[in-house]
Amino acid sequence: MKNKSLSLTFILVLVFSFSYAQLTFEQSYTGAAEVADVENFGYKYFVTDYLMNSVQVYNEDHTPWKNISVPVPTNTYLYDVAYVSSKVFNLDDLVEILAVSYEYVATSDTSGYYIYTTLVFNENGTVLLTVPGGAYSFTFTDNSNKSKLVVYVYDYSVSTYITSTSVYALPDKVSGIKNGETPNPLPFPNPAAQEINIPIGNQLQQTSHFIVISDLNGKEYLKVPVQQGQSLSNISTSSLPSGSYIYRVEGNGISMPAGKFVKR
Repeated sequence: MKNKSLSLTFILVLVFSFSYAQLTFEQSYTGAAEVADVENFGYKYFVTDYLMNSVQVYNEDHTPWKNISVPVPTNTYLYDVAYVSSKVFNLDDLVEILAVSYEYVATSDTSGYYIYTTLVFNENGTVLLTVPGGAYSFTFTDNSNKSKLVVYVYDYSVSTYITSTSVYALPDKVSGIKNGETPNPLPFPNPAAQEINIPIGNQLQQTSHFIVISDLNGKEYLKVPVQQGQSLSNISTSSLPSGSYIYRVEGNGISMPAGKFVKR
């Protein structure tokens, strides 16, 4: 009788434990929410509003924390927010953000081109760094344990390739900087006219998957199948209206982080 009682107790413990091991819905955000590990403040969720030029930041329990305006230059549009951080770009306690804006320049042949600008600013709107032409950046820590910011500069009026690279020293090594971090391949040409070439991450080349293209409001425009082993996908953009787009590569339960491009 005692053994039966112990067995029943064991079964009840297993059932009780299993009932608390299920996925539990917590929160739904409008648009694409990202996660940042902010020095001294912990993990935060953030959502970028590309129409209002702002970043809404939320605590781990999903309560609002900060609403930060992005000081994009006049007549330009917000293209990307790369970092929400503290003590990465300086050592005060204010939150800093790295963002990219763009403007369109029309030309006589109607093709036109885009000018990008990389900005680093704090939560009060004070601009800490401006890089004209800066369209992509990454951080890393070198062998001397020094943290660096690398910004790729483009001049689309003359070329679709990188024209120069700017390197900036950051404060002492802090959390949020990944040692040896390297950039993902960029889509090209960007801005796109009739087609865009999207590189596929190595982790997704072993299976068939899809490239999903949507606008900044989340409206899906294209879902293109990609075959196993394909490292680059050439996609026609002729049906897309002019504007900014987000793409992601997904398949077999894996999703590659989203990238962005502009359609002329």
